[in-house]
Amino acid sequence: MQSPLKVPQKGRFRIQSVAEMTGVPASTLRAWEQRYGFPSPERTASAYRVYSKADIELIAAVRARCDGGMAPAEAVAEVLEAGATPAPKTPTPTLASATTADLPLVERMLVAAHAPDPTALDEAIRSALMLGSPTTVYEAVLRPSWATLREQWALGDLDSGRARLALEVLNHAARDLMRLGQPGTPTGTVLLAPLPDEDDVIPLVPIAFAAHSRSLRSVLLAPRTSAASIGEAAERLDATLVAIAASEAPPTRRAREVFDDIASRVSPRPWVACGPATDTLRTVIERCGGTVVDGTTLPV
Repeated sequence: MQSPLKVPQKGRFRIQSVAEMTGVPASTLRAWEQRYGFPSPERTASAYRVYSKADIELIAAVRARCDGGMAPAEAVAEVLEAGATPAPKTPTPTLASATTADLPLVERMLVAAHAPDPTALDEAIRSALMLGSPTTVYEAVLRPSWATLREQWALGDLDSGRARLALEVLNHAARDLMRLGQPGTPTGTVLLAPLPDEDDVIPLVPIAFAAHSRSLRSVLLAPRTSAASIGEAAERLDATLVAIAASEAPPTRRAREVFDDIASRVSPRPWVACGPATDTLRTVIERCGGTVVDGTTLPV
């Protein structure tokens, strides 16, 4: 059984890219790896998975068999028994074979986070801030570093202490980016804050960029600001819009309480929510009168 999947001939691919190409969710790929030892992705110096063209073709072959009604374990066994094995993988630099200065910026961030090495983290961020525009820095370094660190922490590949250290460095960089590009003569204010129980401000960066492009000033509140204080700030600043970042989904009942509280405090101003947890929380957010956004568009 052949898969019609077309994969670029060269390159190494992160798990989310593989999931998009093959239609196999990242969570399923991890489960297959744990249960069947398949696929067998390469691990980089910073411990995240990268897949080769051969890996992707094998995954697509297994999926084709599963779509035809075969159990995953049987499909994996048949594909591997057919003699299709991944191509040899190029060794990846490790701390034993390369210094962090030899690695790309995102890789440097991740290696420094695992060490942990606060000095190397700071140096990587300083180098990143010299790459170009705030948007370039965010897309090229900040966002992928943040997403990978979150994935590694969720999988248990990075402990909470190291994750929080790296997140704080990234949050400082995010604040610096949000201070840049403010309009000279703003026509309004977008108030930014993470959920009251959270510290993560990174999902708010594209919201700030979108605000600046509309001649709106962005004002970031400190992490763990209460709903009452968010409401007071929105009133004092006469905010045009309030944006809330949600990186971790609280239990449904707690989520309803938090978003109901925020909605009642900022009313009648419009408010939006962004961040990884909004897919899970979308129904709650919308029932409370909010709008889920990805940062590229604002409802004002």
